[in-house]
Amino acid sequence: MREIMETWLQVQKALVTMYCSQDTCNQISVEGKHFEVVSRNWRLIMKESVKEANGMRVISQPQMLDKLKKAESLLDDIQKGLNDYLEKKRLFFLRFFSFCATMSS
Repeated sequence: MREIMETWLQVQKALVTMYCSQDTCNQISVEGKHFEVVSRNWRLIMKESVKEANGMRVISQPQMLDKLKKAESLLDDIQKGLNDYLEKKRLFFLRFFSFCATMSS
C-alpha cells in the first residue's frame, strides 16, 4: 500500500507540473503519445477511485502498482523530451535574436 501511495503521489505531482498542449504534443510526437497514454490511464484510475471511497479497494484495482510505475517511467521520458524540445526552441530563438541584432547594427 505504501509503495502504491508513494508512486501515486509522484505521478500526480508530475502531471500537475507538466502541461503538454496539443501543439507541443504534435511537435514531440513520441512523448506526446506517451502523455496521452498516461493521461488516459490516470483518468481511469481516478474514475475508479471516486467510485470506491475505501482506500483498500482503490489500491486493489487490477495492476494498480504496475500502471503507476509505468506512468512514472513514461512521465520521466516525457519530461526529458519536453526539456530537449524547449531547449531547442530556446537555442533557435537565441540565434534568431542574435541574427536580428547583427542585422540592425
